[in-house]
Amino acid sequence: MRPAGGRSRAFAHGPSASFVPTPFFNIPRRANAMKTITIKTEYIALGQFLKLADCIDSGGQAKFFLQEYAVLINEEPDNRRGRKLYDGDKVEVEGFGSFQVQRS
Repeated sequence: MRPAGGRSRAFAHGPSASFVPTPFFNIPRRANAMKTITIKTEYIALGQFLKLADCIDSGGQAKFFLQEYAVLINEEPDNRRGRKLYDGDKVEVEGFGSFQVQRS
């Protein structure tokens, strides 16, 4: 029999104590030396770059990531996930470090 609210008792008091949510984004690393991200094409979109740099796990997270974290491209703020990055561009991601795009 269900309580008056229509929910079973298993969910009446919230999730179990063993439930541990996983972080939405990867855990930030220490920002030390500039890391090089090598691409094979003429350019890479910022959303794809964030995946390649291990800042996010999937491309679908890019929009939300860019709303939460400051990203500087060549020392100018930018939050467009479609922004094209070319050989030599420098990208700084808050909490994740500095990166340079290099074409192979």
